[in-house]
Amino acid sequence: MWWTSIALAAGAPRTVVVLYNADVPESLAVAEHYVEARPGAHLCPVRVDPTVVDLPFAEFADLIRSPLDSCLAGEPEISTIVTVRGLPNRVALESGVASLEAVLQVGHAADLAGNEVASAPQGFSASQLNPMFSGGFAQAGDFVLSNLYEGSYQASPGVVREEQLPIGFERSKAESAGGTDYAGELFLVGRLDGFDYDDAHSLIERSIAAEAALPTAPMLCMHGADEARGARDPECEYATRMLALAGVPTLWIDPWDAGLAGHEVMAWMSGADNAIGAIDGNTYAPGAIVDNLTSYGAVPQNFVCSEDGLTCPAAESQTSIARWVRAGATLVHGTVEEPLNNAFPNASLLLFYAAGYSAGESALFAQRFLHWHNLWLGDPMTTPYATRPTVQFAPEVVDGSEFVVTASHPDGIYTLRLWVDGAEVAAAFGEELRYPLNGLGAHEVYAEAAAGNHTWRHPAWPVAESVVRARTAGWISGTVTVTEAEAPILEDTGGDVVEEEEPAGCGCAVGPAGNAAPALIVGLVALAAIRRRGRLEQMGLEPTTSRMPFWRSPS
Repeated sequence: MWWTSIALAAGAPRTVVVLYNADVPESLAVAEHYVEARPGAHLCPVRVDPTVVDLPFAEFADLIRSPLDSCLAGEPEISTIVTVRGLPNRVALESGVASLEAVLQVGHAADLAGNEVASAPQGFSASQLNPMFSGGFAQAGDFVLSNLYEGSYQASPGVVREEQLPIGFERSKAESAGGTDYAGELFLVGRLDGFDYDDAHSLIERSIAAEAALPTAPMLCMHGADEARGARDPECEYATRMLALAGVPTLWIDPWDAGLAGHEVMAWMSGADNAIGAIDGNTYAPGAIVDNLTSYGAVPQNFVCSEDGLTCPAAESQTSIARWVRAGATLVHGTVEEPLNNAFPNASLLLFYAAGYSAGESALFAQRFLHWHNLWLGDPMTTPYATRPTVQFAPEVVDGSEFVVTASHPDGIYTLRLWVDGAEVAAAFGEELRYPLNGLGAHEVYAEAAAGNHTWRHPAWPVAESVVRARTAGWISGTVTVTEAEAPILEDTGGDVVEEEEPAGCGCAVGPAGNAAPALIVGLVALAAIRRRGRLEQMGLEPTTSRMPFWRSPS
């Protein structure tokens, strides 16, 4: 194919910045691999001692956040940060530590007094509320809570009763929570890591493979190994039950099976301090998402192998989350320090993921607190349960004629946008965009489409259908050549030459450069309309359209 990329991921690569250690060649190689897989993503180099585990906040601000701010300057639509192995695991605060990714996630968000969240000391337990957390509480007949631990995990009943699910995440959509203003200062964050750099590369490959076809492997939840680590059990059973009623394959396993084996899974959720025997005997389909509710799965030592590389990890605390990466999982959650029992993602994570949101969005919507010990391994853009819009344009256009971009999706196209030589020049609602591409020679062109809403039908749920507003993106990029129009062949008729009169009014010739101005104005007006429509949507004022249902089957 002549183009360099076809739609593959949620959001779009141009909204991603990849943060890597420029002093570590292997870190650069992973970052470049990501950009090759997700063309349009931005590379952002930093320089920091790769052997440092807990980076003091002042050094974090100087060595990591300052270069990142420079990379983000002029890029307000970047909403995702992907970090790469070779960076510190944690940031040391005035008291306590937070994962590097949790500190990056909150950007420069500040409270009413102007104090930044990122540098705030850690308390005894997570307390920084997440403005994007979505859910509710269990109602009579949903499930029974049998201990205090389970009270933190009740989001799923709220999700299954929602008639409209969240709009796909954008950094600009973040609001306030708990007295903190997150406007423009909240990101999706994931880390490419494991026991080694090969594991980091594998996460990229699995993310891309996950989007080749809708998954058929079941989402598995298993009863926790003990009362504390089984805190999510009632909600996890409920989420898998609801998904099964919606036609999504699931498994609920009770009791805990320390030797779980023989299953191919799209999700593995349970809780155990020692889950080692329940990992390798199973197969993880591309896109498989994992969370083991236990305290120390992502502590720094759990990513370090012995010097000969034969024992991974060399000194393990509880069960390393890198074990699931090595076993084939695409996304894995853990905590880098004791989190206490209210900080793990709710089982609503599975509902959002199956509805067609990206892994990063699903995690954000399901996690009650920010700026804590949470760490996600994997590409946040991974989106196996959605179909990408297909975007097309021709590789050649005749000077003076309209350049046409088309897009298609089973749920229709919400918006279509066009960039030429790095600048956005036009936007439109619907499946076609036309623009007078002028200037002979080659131009770098990028076009991006957002899918329309789709209706997820589940008649057995408390609410029979949900409008999913994930705004799944598709894109295409490549070189388009503008060729000179062929001169017409004039025949000698033997008659007199009649000169055409100039039209009345201005006789100025409008050359190729002049043709672009009206289209650019139209494009900017369309862009403003798109953003205005997004604001109306957030206010609940935009009507939604029911199109092809989930799983693409007639109801």
